[in-house]
Amino acid sequence: MQKNLVIVESPAKAKTLGRILGKDYIIKASLGHIRDLPKGTLGIDIENDFTPTYVIPAQRRKTVSQLKESASETSAVYLATDPDREGEAISWHLIEAADLNKDKIPVYRVVFHELTREAAYQSILKRQRREYHRQVGEAIELTFAGNLAEEAHRLAYHFDVALDYQGALKYYSIAGNQSMKLFANLEASQYFGQAIELALRLNVTSIRLKHLYLNRGRALELINDFDRALDNYEELEELGRTRPDRSLELAALIPQTTIYSMPNVKFDPQVGSQLARRAINLAIDLRDYEAEAKSLWSLMLIQTFTDSDLEQAIRYGEQGLRIAQEHHLPEVRAYLQHDLARPYMRLGRLDDAWEAYESSQTYWRDVENMPMLADNLASLSESYYNAGEFNKSLQYAGEGYRISEETGNVWGKAYNNFVIGPILVERGEVDASIQALENTLVLSEQSNFAAGVVASQMIQSWLYAMLGDLEQARQFQPQIKEFVQRYESFKPLYFVNRAQNEFYAGDYERALNTFNRVGTAYSAYSELIFHPYIYTLHIELQLALRNYELALEIADTYIYTMKQQQVKILMPDILNQKARALIGLGQKKQAYDVLIQARELAVKQNSRRSLWALLLDLAEIEENHEFVNEMRNEARQIIAFIAEHISDPGLKEKFLDLPRVKASER
Repeated sequence: MQKNLVIVESPAKAKTLGRILGKDYIIKASLGHIRDLPKGTLGIDIENDFTPTYVIPAQRRKTVSQLKESASETSAVYLATDPDREGEAISWHLIEAADLNKDKIPVYRVVFHELTREAAYQSILKRQRREYHRQVGEAIELTFAGNLAEEAHRLAYHFDVALDYQGALKYYSIAGNQSMKLFANLEASQYFGQAIELALRLNVTSIRLKHLYLNRGRALELINDFDRALDNYEELEELGRTRPDRSLELAALIPQTTIYSMPNVKFDPQVGSQLARRAINLAIDLRDYEAEAKSLWSLMLIQTFTDSDLEQAIRYGEQGLRIAQEHHLPEVRAYLQHDLARPYMRLGRLDDAWEAYESSQTYWRDVENMPMLADNLASLSESYYNAGEFNKSLQYAGEGYRISEETGNVWGKAYNNFVIGPILVERGEVDASIQALENTLVLSEQSNFAAGVVASQMIQSWLYAMLGDLEQARQFQPQIKEFVQRYESFKPLYFVNRAQNEFYAGDYERALNTFNRVGTAYSAYSELIFHPYIYTLHIELQLALRNYELALEIADTYIYTMKQQQVKILMPDILNQKARALIGLGQKKQAYDVLIQARELAVKQNSRRSLWALLLDLAEIEENHEFVNEMRNEARQIIAFIAEHISDPGLKEKFLDLPRVKASER
């Protein structure tokens, strides 16, 4: 098998890389530059388009010859010269002088950061060479006149080296925009950063500066680097004060407000509200209607994600929507519609929520805003999941995940994967559900999607406990505890998980005491996906302690709340719990009617997880023996299906050994 050739600059680096890369690589050193302009002359033909003449110095001819020979015997060449302008020049000269023809042998440019110098040269090119780079840039402009955006990063580099800062600023800006279109947001932030350095040196207009800072900030947000994004916006705000230019201050306030108003690692309702109100006052003074609408949007988000006043959230959102419509701000309108759907949904106004999502989705598709389209699809998926319409939920999640994967959007992948695991749990597809929940956890940790991190662990813990593996269920408790210490708003969920594990271990009194530490705090958290899991545990604890009247009262309260919100996830379980409370109170007829209702809903949702237990409970009070046998047979078939979808022998054994499962064999 042919080896790969790696060319570095110094013998020391060659020796180090040889130890690291091993026997499949040949490591050679160029010993620095291998070509130069001829001594004693300018080396550039001024009469012939400034064509340079390069020569190989005598002391480098042997090196070039050896590199040619090594390249001819390898399958690929990796140019690992230093990541500075000198290194780029050396790599280019190596290709030319050593005849590293890409058509014959693949040639790649690579960088080994841990081996490079800490500081690069500020400039190695003399006046003649700067002129050469200017000529190269102009030649590229002529050659690729119809496709400059794709060549922008090269043009920016050449004009920067040539000290043509206006040209470099232009093309760094274009390169940043082009990178964002391709979802290469890290590279985009770097290009915008280089453009900002030049813009400040050239003292460009405030409008241009605002554009560059906002784009760099947005690119950083899209890679979840909120600290650097906030630093970027604060720098712009300070610039607005020193110029002075209040429009720059306002432009910097708006994205800061948004960051603190969204459920990310920087979520801070108090800071977000303060910034939003400052922004509104400044926007009114400057008659900046777009900024005013965006600030109202942030206030809506804060009210929504803290659940402090959902009606007020809707008032803020609809006020911002009126401003956006009146002043023809379609993008702001789409953002407002997208996020107005959430408080609509929390108040049970599902038709309004779905209409808002669909309307904003049309805009994101029209302008090809893929990150927002993916977020929209994930939100729709979550809303249909809450409504118990699992097929529609999976449909939207599938499209959103595909778009996110195509665009490298890790947050979008995490959010669209959010409901897949819970739906598979409901369907009894245990292996697939565990895999989906683990994927959600990994993606959520990568993208700082807090709700995904805690939900995936809580639901896995709950699933293992239901299947009888209490040891595995408890494994998640320390991780959840550590997580909620960083995210205060999720703290009640730690006590929910702890109480759940204590309940399944049979320690009902301790579980109830732990659950009481949750109090009503969970109602202040806006994610509907968590509420039914909390509700079912609360009722189950009262049933275990034979507090049937209280269990019935709590069940009725939660059923009423969920009907108001049009939430149907785990509704079959809560109806089943209500029926068991009624049985405990001697009201079997009423219990039978409730169980029939629960069964119909479980069948509609294809919730095998809840259906087999419902059937067994129905069989216990069904008077028609023929129906009893049918129900038990159906329950046994579902149990067999679930067992077939558990590949872990130990977990399968624990499930089949559950008393309720064994009871189905009678």
